Amino acid sequence: GAWGTAIARHLSIKGFPVRIWCNETETSDSIKKNHVNSVFLPDILLPETLEATTDLPEIIRNTSILLAAAPSQFTRRIARIMNPEITNEHILVILTKGIEQNSLALMSEIFQQELVNMPKIAVLSGPTFAREVAQDLPSAAVLACNDKQTGNLLQEILHSERFRIYKSKDLIGVQLGGALKNVIAITSGIADGMKLGMNARAALICRGIAEMTRFGIVLGGQWETFVGMSGIGDLILTATGNLSRNYTLGQKLGRGLPIE
Repeated sequence: GAWGTAIARHLSIKGFPVRIWCNETETSDSIKKNHVNSVFLPDILLPETLEATTDLPEIIRNTSILLAAAPSQFTRRIARIMNPEITNEHILVILTKGIEQNSLALMSEIFQQELVNMPKIAVLSGPTFAREVAQDLPSAAVLACNDKQTGNLLQEILHSERFRIYKSKDLIGVQLGGALKNVIAITSGIADGMKLGMNARAALICRGIAEMTRFGIVLGGQWETFVGMSGIGDLILTATGNLSRNYTLGQKLGRGLPIE
């Protein structure tokens, strides 16, 4: 998708050997032959050094750091494909934002449930529209990792002058912030679609972060996380920006269009 492609481009430009896994052969061919992801970021030129493949097990066998950006509804299936190949020596960085339907599992919990050999796990989240990161516009995110050495290594790898990385140990709070803000963003879009005014939108965002914080603390997150980059930072972006799919959905609902 767009986010995985943007991060792959970012790391490739920094000089790291990067291989991106694509579910569709057409996407892989587009990246290899034309150096663009024709479906998700068609106007962003990718480095010629960025490789692409449809063979996920082969990538895992030959890569030490894995960054998982598949949509949340496919994460469990992806984890099961990864399971035979992954080892305790791997580092797994979760880029996906979401909570699994029915099980209500966080993405880190899905991997913990499905992987026999547990890699070192980290989570990257924050106010990061993929297109703007791919355009090298200034952005920032939070990297949550319980292992200090791994966190330091990942911060050094991901950080750049245009992409600032803050560290945290709150894997639960960082993941919840990235998921819960989507609900508030939809209501923010609804308010704007109904032309209720900027006062109403500000009130929704303010009370939204209060509700997200209370909810997150009950589930084991830390208060500081929700008033930081992966909490209120991500919420402000998603609840006000026209590049936000959730905000745009809310706008259209607010104007009276049916959910279909």
